[in-house]
Amino acid sequence: MKKISSILIFVFVTSSLWLTNAHAGPFYFKGSAGISKLKEFCASPAPGFTCTATSPTVTLDGGYQFSDNFGLELGYGKYGSPKSSGTLLGANLDVTEDISGLRFAGTAILPISNSFALTGRLGVSNASLTVNSTLTPGAAIPGYKASSTSLSYGAGIRYNINKNYGLHLQYENLGKVGDDTIGTDTLSLLTVGISYSLGKPRPAATTNKPAAQGEAAAVALTPKSQPPQRVVIFLTAPPSQDKQQLLSAVAEACQCSPDFVRMYSNTAVVYQISLPLGQTFSSFSSKLLPGNPSLGMKNIMQTSN
Repeated sequence: MKKISSILIFVFVTSSLWLTNAHAGPFYFKGSAGISKLKEFCASPAPGFTCTATSPTVTLDGGYQFSDNFGLELGYGKYGSPKSSGTLLGANLDVTEDISGLRFAGTAILPISNSFALTGRLGVSNASLTVNSTLTPGAAIPGYKASSTSLSYGAGIRYNINKNYGLHLQYENLGKVGDDTIGTDTLSLLTVGISYSLGKPRPAATTNKPAAQGEAAAVALTPKSQPPQRVVIFLTAPPSQDKQQLLSAVAEACQCSPDFVRMYSNTAVVYQISLPLGQTFSSFSSKLLPGNPSLGMKNIMQTSN
């Protein structure tokens, strides 16, 4: 088991380092609790015996989300202790199977809204099973340990509480546990957990391509705008002291973030603006000129780029 665990950790670490260089995405931790079940553990109990195939389970996972939809995850879990009890030759026999192990998987996310997403996972599970038997009265019974590695898979749903925290409901099938000596059985988990992301969340998959540097503010303020156009504003005096006030007045009139282009003859300023859909140059200029007499605006006209 130690050799397999070392291999899983090595694969996880080296993959994460490569992804860190290739992509920008957050690391996260997830803690979960729920129930585990051994499918065939109580299928045919011996006469006079009772058994419990389900038991509490806790898991701790660490992952790296290297894109909006895919990631890697490594986790450790205490998968519970299914128990069987009964009478054998006049003595009480209790048999408990303690199960724990590592899980390594690739993960997938399919958003269905801003708050909810479907999740899936596919990987390998390495489980250690320890059989502890007690005969009362009677001689001590040696324990037995078995280790197994199986294909694992799972599916669930995630709810985003905010940009860092998320709630998870998840089902996992960890494959076969045990060995040829004591037999094998299928282990599954049903858990509820909470995750915390250490990095800045990625933008949604539908986020548009970032705007050019000079257009970023205008795009942010006017997501639905007309193509940029240039305007010339004629003043009675140079706007040396009131340049910021002039810029604010233009921004308010065009409902955008204007870009300064250049000046003509110290009293004519050229701006590039992006008017919202439905707004005309005439409505822009009529709103700008009468509303700002203190800036000494005389006229405004359009010009080609």
